[in-house]
Amino acid sequence: MGRIGLLVVLGLDGGAQAAEVRLDLRRVLPVLLALAERALSRSRDDGEALVPPSAWVPAAAAMALVLVLLSLGSEVSAWGHHLGPGPYRLLHRWVPGFQLVRIPERLGLLAMLFVGLLAGRGLSLLETRGARLGAVLLAALIPLEHVGPLPVSETVPVGKRVPESVRWLAANPARAVAEVPIHGEGLVREETEEMYFSAYHWTPIIHGYTAYPPLLSRVLRRAAAEFPSETSLQALGRVGVDTVVVHHGRPLGGDLARRLRDTGQWSPEALHRLLRQADLDLFERLPAAVAAGRIERLVRFDGAPARLYESTADEIYRLRAAPAHAAAPFPRGRRRREPGWRYRTKVGDPAPAADGDLATSWRVPRFLLGDEFFEITFDRALPVAGVVLPLRRDSAFPTRFRVAGRVPGQGWVELARLDEAHVLQLVDRLREDPQGAALGFDLGGVSLEGISLLVDEAGTSFEGWSLPEVEVWVPE
Repeated sequence: MGRIGLLVVLGLDGGAQAAEVRLDLRRVLPVLLALAERALSRSRDDGEALVPPSAWVPAAAAMALVLVLLSLGSEVSAWGHHLGPGPYRLLHRWVPGFQLVRIPERLGLLAMLFVGLLAGRGLSLLETRGARLGAVLLAALIPLEHVGPLPVSETVPVGKRVPESVRWLAANPARAVAEVPIHGEGLVREETEEMYFSAYHWTPIIHGYTAYPPLLSRVLRRAAAEFPSETSLQALGRVGVDTVVVHHGRPLGGDLARRLRDTGQWSPEALHRLLRQADLDLFERLPAAVAAGRIERLVRFDGAPARLYESTADEIYRLRAAPAHAAAPFPRGRRRREPGWRYRTKVGDPAPAADGDLATSWRVPRFLLGDEFFEITFDRALPVAGVVLPLRRDSAFPTRFRVAGRVPGQGWVELARLDEAHVLQLVDRLREDPQGAALGFDLGGVSLEGISLLVDEAGTSFEGWSLPEVEVWVPE
């Protein structure tokens, strides 16, 4: 039987994936029969039915349509064109509970319940009109639509095949564990492997994929990606991580490699240079960190007895105690906004980041390519105490970016960047108050004609850039 395929790319709020909607003739035919019966009033209601078809058939059709429309999310796009706000936006804004729906697309699954009712009614109509064989064939063929043989399958180690590194963690207590290299922000779902193996050793881990991950977990994964840099050691130590498992053979810098490919700059040399610049060259930095006494290798597992899983060797390191580094100071002052200021971005509408409403955000809804920016030009020079970025749980920003200021008579000059001190500032603030997190860059009252946020050369972000506000603070 033929199939009608319809691909609709939907712009869904909250980072939901694109949806593929397929209309199968096996399913559509009985549904159309049920709707045609109601529209043409060719049959009488079943006398013994608790709810007559004249009532539930249009109701089921309406519910299916409503759920499909809601599944399109807050903003609806099709074939690369923005069509406008979807009906889900009203529910998300005004009805409690809908703010917790991470992927509105899944509301379309509920529509299948009502489509199934309509399909069943259509099959019963075929049977009552003498097409019983056709009804039986359709009833048998419709479930086959859901048969999906897996082209690739993997067997996760269980029992005696569990890696020896996992068994070692179970036998040797640790406060908390990180595993590196991380899979990359674009492959965060693969961290379910770390979650699975943690069920054997029951030690807290920084990894884990959930529907609503806290912002701190993303910051810690980024810090772990830079292990054994001092930034990484300081951030992990602040939250109690004292043990790190290094899986040799895992690829490094997957997000950087993707950015190089997407921008046509891919080469092994370019990737290696950016890995060094972003402190992601893990395997090259390990000997120096051991020699400096910042980490200590406890054990190494390799060869067949190690029962390795997706690695060539596993090493377990213990972080050595060291003085805590100071976090970057948070700006002192107050926010200032002026109607004469001009806002400019490479991608996205900057207005939501300047409206004073933390419920709206400036968004770059795609993987960053490295040329994105957010710029504010003042109507006159003024002293700037700092730049503050309030953050929500779903906020996204590059792994590395810088703050530039337009200095009178000099043009644009770099004033600050997301360095170790600012990463530690964010970690500390997230630990103290996850609901009121903010990243602040203290500029000391320098006179400026504008500010700009720019992605650093080695900065990446799989979820783009999403900031509820970009605040310019002036001295009190």
